[in-house]
Amino acid sequence: RKIYNQTDGEKGAYIVSSNSSWGVDFGKATDAPLWCAMYDSLGKYGIVNAAATSNMNIDVDVKGDLPSTCPSKYLICVTNTNNTDMKESAGYGVTHVDLGAPGEDVYTTGSTTFNAFGYEYFGGTSASSPHVAGVVGLLYASASKEFLEGTKFRPDSIAKLMRLFIMKGTDKNNSLIAKTVSGGRLNAFGAIQSMREFCDSTISIKSANANLQAVSIFPNPAHNNLIVRILSTNKSQIEIQITDICGRLLINEKIEMPAGRFDKSINISSLSTGIYLINIIDNKSNLLLHKKIIVR
Repeated sequence: RKIYNQTDGEKGAYIVSSNSSWGVDFGKATDAPLWCAMYDSLGKYGIVNAAATSNMNIDVDVKGDLPSTCPSKYLICVTNTNNTDMKESAGYGVTHVDLGAPGEDVYTTGSTTFNAFGYEYFGGTSASSPHVAGVVGLLYASASKEFLEGTKFRPDSIAKLMRLFIMKGTDKNNSLIAKTVSGGRLNAFGAIQSMREFCDSTISIKSANANLQAVSIFPNPAHNNLIVRILSTNKSQIEIQITDICGRLLINEKIEMPAGRFDKSINISSLSTGIYLINIIDNKSNLLLHKKIIVR
């Protein structure tokens, strides 16, 4: 993926997710710094990682598990749910286990007694985790071309957003509440809906930055000037970037905002008629808004 990014797709491969259906029971992140750092390295280039937690019914926040307890923002830790939508006897933790996904008696490819290329049942968190990795791929396949332009210059931020969409799209589940970060079970459609809501409307960004509450841009289409309106509970710093469809940076402004409602007028008179992308980034490099704008 790194080579793909550096060569604009001429070489390498457009990898968007990885899956770890393996681990070490009772393992501690402090004992495996290189292992945990791997997920940040992958995320830097735009790869979201899914990982299976323990198949023992333990609180991994207390007892430990690897890679469950790795603190990467690009890692989604998965526990196991069954065909009655209940958590199975598997790891949990309100800090490190993010969500549940179906994993009991999953019918999949396998070598059987009668057929070396047949199907068999497979279960456990190792079966749950690949469902999440697959939904990452589904999100990229479902995203608009304009949204995916952001991967050319902020692949890490787009990866964080994909993780956020999966977390927000879960179905709340009583057996997972107070057991996982999201309190929910994976929902592929919910993840796609979460992405569409992000792309199509004024969004709440409180979850990404505690100070910033909402952001909107208008008018759109715009001519000569574009207004960026932000609601903030405290003084904040943001960066506004406007790029062309190919990701080339055309306008870049860093802003110190007061508390309350703040309107920033962006002079776009230098831009020709066409389609552009606006990105708003906070001082921790979180991508808060990625949206298409039309200049007339």
